[in-house]
Amino acid sequence: MISHSALGRLLPGMEKIVCYKVKEVAEQLRCSPSNVYDLVRDGHLAALRVGSTKRGIRIIGSDILAFVKSRTTGGPSILDREFAAETSLVEKLRSEG
Repeated sequence: MISHSALGRLLPGMEKIVCYKVKEVAEQLRCSPSNVYDLVRDGHLAALRVGSTKRGIRIIGSDILAFVKSRTTGGPSILDREFAAETSLVEKLRSEG
């Protein structure tokens, strides 16, 4: 996981980034919070720590989209367009830093 201070250096426009708590991600994915913790622990879902406990885990919105996209099967998805927009924003913020 990336530290909060390192994230600030990578993404100086961090106020534009939306972070979610594990419970919020679980609600979005319609699974249990323990399932989200497992996905983070096993490296399937990127997360950052803003505290020293399990409760300090936050997940960036674009990382949720990347995870869902990686697990999507079948034909084209609306996520393709949304993921491209999120990715270009993150790349733009990194290049400005």
